[in-house]
Amino acid sequence: MALSRYRLGVLSAVLAFAFPILAAAQGANMPRQGVFSIWGNGGLVAPSESAFSSTFGVSGGIDYFLTRALSFGLAAGGWRTNTDLGAHANDTYFDAVGTYNWDLGSFHPFLQGGLGAYREDFPEHSASTKFGGFVGGGLDYSSARAWAVEGALRYHIAESTSGLQGHFLELVAGFKFYF
Repeated sequence: MALSRYRLGVLSAVLAFAFPILAAAQGANMPRQGVFSIWGNGGLVAPSESAFSSTFGVSGGIDYFLTRALSFGLAAGGWRTNTDLGAHANDTYFDAVGTYNWDLGSFHPFLQGGLGAYREDFPEHSASTKFGGFVGGGLDYSSARAWAVEGALRYHIAESTSGLQGHFLELVAGFKFYF
């Protein structure tokens, strides 16, 4: 049952890997105004709560480019980890995201932030949905016409659940496709 919480992130990652065919048909100079991107990634999640172990997490999303540099979209992700409290901790999120990127040829460094809902299911506490957000940045490397390899670092801050911190750091890598 806990694995089903990751379906949205896993689905985004699977779709991102299926988009090279669509991406190959697009023009050069991505990103550009009026296009969408879909992305999926996975990597290290380091919760700030000392009772929680570092773990693997997944995330994905979709963006619409208002200009070459500015996009808005949605992101979702999640992770599950062992704890010192005798049970697993789960955290999933769904955020509205704004991203600003710079065009440096094949390289596109970016800054981003998001706000949304964080579903925390921590040991010895009832599952609850909290308000939270993240700030971060990363680098896209476009090695083909309309797809990129992406690396990002994001710090998520969510309201505390009965003394347990819902903050965590994501260090992820994945793919992005423009269409």
